[in-house]
Amino acid sequence: MGTSNNGEICHFENEFVKGVDQKRSMSLTKTDIASFKCSKGYKDDVNGGSSPMYDAFFFATKTTLMYREMFNHIPMGDHVPYVKCHYGFDYNNAFWDGTNLYFGDGDGWFNHPLTGCDMVAHEFSHGVTERASNLAYWGESGAINEAFSDMAGEAAELYTFGKNDWLVAGEMFIDNLYLPETKKEGLRYFDNPTRDGLSINHVKDFKVNMNVHYGSGVYNQVFYNLSQAIGVSAAMECFVNANRLYWKETTTFENGACGTLKGAYEAGYDMEVVAECFRFVGITLFECKDISQLVTSELPENVTQTRMRVSPLRNPLFKINVPHGVSHLTITVSSPDVTIFVGPSHSRAALPLAAGAGNVSAEIWQFATVYSRFSADVEIQNVSATLLFY
Repeated sequence: MGTSNNGEICHFENEFVKGVDQKRSMSLTKTDIASFKCSKGYKDDVNGGSSPMYDAFFFATKTTLMYREMFNHIPMGDHVPYVKCHYGFDYNNAFWDGTNLYFGDGDGWFNHPLTGCDMVAHEFSHGVTERASNLAYWGESGAINEAFSDMAGEAAELYTFGKNDWLVAGEMFIDNLYLPETKKEGLRYFDNPTRDGLSINHVKDFKVNMNVHYGSGVYNQVFYNLSQAIGVSAAMECFVNANRLYWKETTTFENGACGTLKGAYEAGYDMEVVAECFRFVGITLFECKDISQLVTSELPENVTQTRMRVSPLRNPLFKINVPHGVSHLTITVSSPDVTIFVGPSHSRAALPLAAGAGNVSAEIWQFATVYSRFSADVEIQNVSATLLFY
């Protein structure tokens, strides 16, 4: 987590990121890693920030660990980005340039240094998106790109502090004694993105030439609502899976939503809950109306399905194609604490044909396809399941 140590000298460098002090330079080519006497620390307080270098380096490291540990994703591949602080003179912005991260100091009047946890995770996650779906930075795909980085900021806050504030850059703004009316809670808001007077939270208000930061409110609203239903980490996992596996450069609000449903399915979460959050913002899911078609994993006969994670929220779902002439099935799992549901529909709302803990048998002669779902009261890992027909 910390800096590298070479005797008495410490360096802002670890296996994930490298820290550079721009010293107000706006050069994009500086690569000299900042160092300091370990016993004295790094003194770079400015504009109300006690040490932007420490903050940005620490939060970039934590963001990397979040992706690895929570979402089983190596976010930058083998690339080790530079985290460059003190960019420009009182520069009121931060950005990802396609290779590295840059953070300004703020102006000291309205803004602190832009090195808060969610701001660092936001810029870092533009690099994640670039290496995953490479979402274009315009139109609907650009709005999704910005929203994903906003989401990552909240997930990183939760991972780092155990809670998040549902504000984008909430730590950035200064209480100005002379102009108290200028104080903002945040740059953007998740609970109601329209609170900033510029962002939208419904597709009906989207315009083709809209600033991508304001268009991000549509997916930010989805993320907020989904997090209320299944939690921030689970919601983020759906979007990380979508970004890695299903989104493309020109992904739209509609097919991005379908990709997120697929991402939820990959993780074992309820696609119906995700779908409802997208419908709330006017996304109709016309490209994936039949959610049963998204159930792509089959449970084959007499082949053990392994390495499942099962929990109250994480319910792996499988399609079972019933052979002609078969009347019954039985499914056995490796843990007696896992409940198995067999039913005619993928929907959790549908009545099951049978349910049982540890094993289940069901009469299926009248169906060509049935579905099996696995649930548990606590998270259980490395669950295996075996299907037999008779």
